[in-house]
Amino acid sequence: MSYPQSISGPSAKTRTPHHKSRQGCSQCKQKKVKCDERKPICTRCEVCKTSCSFLLTHPQKGNTPGTLPAPDQELQSQSTSPLPWQPSHEWSSRLPQPSYGVPASFSLLDMQLLYSWVTEGAAVFSSFSDFVIVFQKVAVEVAFEHQFLMHELLSLSALHLSKTSPQEASKYLFSSDKHNAAALAMFQPEVVNINPTNCEACYLFSMLTFVHAWGAQDAEKPSTLFFIPRRFPVEKEAPIKWVRLHRGARSILQSHFPVIKAGRLKQLFAAWAHLDSTRGDDELEANDKRHLEHLAEVWTSSSLPETQKEALNEMLGTTRRTFSLMTFYPQISKLAAVMSWFSQISDELLVMLENKVPEALILVAYYCVAMNRLPPLWWIDGKAEGLLKTVLDEVGDDWEQYTAWPIEQVMKSKIDPRLDRMTADTIA
Repeated sequence: MSYPQSISGPSAKTRTPHHKSRQGCSQCKQKKVKCDERKPICTRCEVCKTSCSFLLTHPQKGNTPGTLPAPDQELQSQSTSPLPWQPSHEWSSRLPQPSYGVPASFSLLDMQLLYSWVTEGAAVFSSFSDFVIVFQKVAVEVAFEHQFLMHELLSLSALHLSKTSPQEASKYLFSSDKHNAAALAMFQPEVVNINPTNCEACYLFSMLTFVHAWGAQDAEKPSTLFFIPRRFPVEKEAPIKWVRLHRGARSILQSHFPVIKAGRLKQLFAAWAHLDSTRGDDELEANDKRHLEHLAEVWTSSSLPETQKEALNEMLGTTRRTFSLMTFYPQISKLAAVMSWFSQISDELLVMLENKVPEALILVAYYCVAMNRLPPLWWIDGKAEGLLKTVLDEVGDDWEQYTAWPIEQVMKSKIDPRLDRMTADTIA
């Protein structure tokens, strides 16, 4: 009687052991192929010249020889305020070149990106001449001194070219992602060791981050700036929390603002110097004032904790000030007014937004009205409507009397006459 050979016998086929990638990039996961997890861009994405999410969602952990101490440990020792980054989005320590794919030199394409920025990109970055001059000349000068800023500037230039040259969009998006990954990895050790020699570069980086966050959003898809939308594909990696990154960097920079304002970037602050910091926020266009006063009713009689109501009231004051600056202070850039709102969001309000508290989402809907009044800019065009649609999708139809005005202002849509009368009666 014969028996089958044991599976451990010499003729049995053995399975070659292999490393299973559990933390690969979302692009490889979608294609159901193995990711080698190379940073900042995996090999498959580099060969295919596609965007790679690996470094942004799985940054280098721990220290390697020659790198700085763990960034979050330094943040905790240097600041008593909450961390501007979530633990799941820790950024790498400084990446020694050419480790992890950070380029040791710049290519001909990079030179093209820099040329494009100087000759065209900076000019369409803002409609305000002071901004254009600073980012066309001063930012480039500072970027030659600080490589993380140069990477971010080139990333933004490539992102702009992907919009203006759609036939080569994949090439430019690949380059943008690569430079952005390198910039983010190099930025954190700089900002946690802020000093007079790098504070200008860090401030410029925080501004470019604001632009990049909006420019990288797909206006046709749900916005991911403030929270993860319920329609966000479950198979995708969680997006970077850009608001925390931008706001956290600005927070750490506060102690060095005197140096920044008196240095090469002083042109950005000249118009603000003559603005009375004690002035109220009552100088509003009549229709804006009427609706913003109505907005406070959203949470006044609600069952929200007092701490959340205080956060909402504080941000409502900032919103009123933003509308006032945009309407009555032409010497102040409208873009600067909108950016100031973005960087003044409190920790309490950020948590409310991430938890999709309806009252906080309604406040963002009103911010979309201010955004929509910005001059046409390639990186912000259509984004106010995209963000508003995302907010409306989250809050549903129960808040129509409060969302009617943002819908009318941003989407230029006709409002149901019954709803319009109800809103008017409520305001009156």
